[in-house]
Amino acid sequence: MIYTAIIVDDELDAREGLALLLQQDEDVKLVASCDNGLNAISAIDEHSPDILFLDVQMPQVNGFDVLRSLQVVPRAVVFVTAYDDFALKAFEVQALDYLLKPFSDSRFFKALNHAKEVVANNRPERKNLVESLLLKEDTSTELLEKQLDDRFVVKENGKIHIL
Repeated sequence: MIYTAIIVDDELDAREGLALLLQQDEDVKLVASCDNGLNAISAIDEHSPDILFLDVQMPQVNGFDVLRSLQVVPRAVVFVTAYDDFALKAFEVQALDYLLKPFSDSRFFKALNHAKEVVANNRPERKNLVESLLLKEDTSTELLEKQLDDRFVVKENGKIHIL
């Protein structure tokens, strides 16, 4: 199966680096590389990629604005950014993964393989806030800022509680 991908990042080096990594996977075809959010919206609507590698912080139209503007959101959205501040928000808008720059090649390929698996299984797998917390392995208690349908999610000693 050939998977189509689009890269969106305002930094040339980041776009080129991602493109070089994608070239190493024969099953992935890069159909567009966009340097801003406006170009990204057009390219995504035109090509309907399977996988979208999307930067968060871009001038004028950020990554979240791009997703809100799309007619159809790609099945696998992987945020690629230097800012960890937006991770929870990324999963709230159905991101499949969140790559924090700088990342290793192995971390990139882990995200790519997960995206390919989701697309291949034709299941719009999306992590939500609770699922992303299950991946954390600490024993602290924390109250999350996100309110879900008049419920709060609390993590205590590695377990998730919905109140």
